[in-house]
Amino acid sequence: MRGLVLSFVSNIEIEAAALGKWVPVSSNSYYAGLGFVWSSWSRADYSELPQRGLRGELPPKPDQTEKAWLCLYLTTVSNRLWTEFAPQRTDSWCWCRRQPADLFQHHAVLHILTAITQSVPLALVRHCWRTGHSQTLIQCLPTAEAKGR
Repeated sequence: MRGLVLSFVSNIEIEAAALGKWVPVSSNSYYAGLGFVWSSWSRADYSELPQRGLRGELPPKPDQTEKAWLCLYLTTVSNRLWTEFAPQRTDSWCWCRRQPADLFQHHAVLHILTAITQSVPLALVRHCWRTGHSQTLIQCLPTAEAKGR
């Protein structure tokens, strides 16, 4: 048996699936339909899934580990934007003292503005920046006007 992990909507479920564990999920999480966990849509279904798994009736999901690692990367690495622009008293003076033109050149602000103006997920903008493809992303995407907005 490859192992069973029971949790309640957590990155632990994604991590376990990435490590090849069998993971039934108990709710409609954002990753429930991404093909690397076993989704349940009722209490009875959730109760039955672990039993079926232990009996060997549920085979490993196709490309489970690859899909789970991609989901983990996109949600915990690329979608997270660390910035000094936080509404905390200790942080506010970091950005209040800066000129607007300077603020708009900060990578975190540029990433947010690109995601908004180009209508693409922040995770994609961050991934392209991290891999050195930011300019390619910006050049390939149509503007909001071209999209008919």
